[in-house]
Amino acid sequence: MRQIIASVPHTGTRFLMERLDIAVHVHTNWDWQRIIAGLTPLKGRPPIVPLRNPSDVWQSWCRRNDPSAFPYGDFFMAWGCLHTLDQMMDLDVICVDKRIDPRIDDWTPVSNGDGRIRIRGNPHKTDLHSVYNLPIVRRHYGE
Repeated sequence: MRQIIASVPHTGTRFLMERLDIAVHVHTNWDWQRIIAGLTPLKGRPPIVPLRNPSDVWQSWCRRNDPSAFPYGDFFMAWGCLHTLDQMMDLDVICVDKRIDPRIDDWTPVSNGDGRIRIRGNPHKTDLHSVYNLPIVRRHYGE
């Protein structure tokens, strides 16, 4: 049975790809048609969705993006698309930061090894209430 990961970037995509030996993923900040086309091979089976606390994901985005051209829209669009998928279909969510899913034996973080420079410092300030109010986030991380 072919499995596909659907994820907000930096929630644990690469981690689950390695730990569950899954080769295919879609990111929810991609073009909508590309997301749906990527999920089509599932034929009704739920995609696997890695999830992390949104404030931690925000900090990951901040470390990886140039402050002068920060992709605020991409960040919030990715969560909005995840919400839409959650309304459209069943999702198989694995909360990577909770480390409790029995399918994972090794919770050691994986490195992407891409060699990109990581920007250090304070994360950009933003209000994440809209993300925390999404039903999929509330189910796993509360209010």
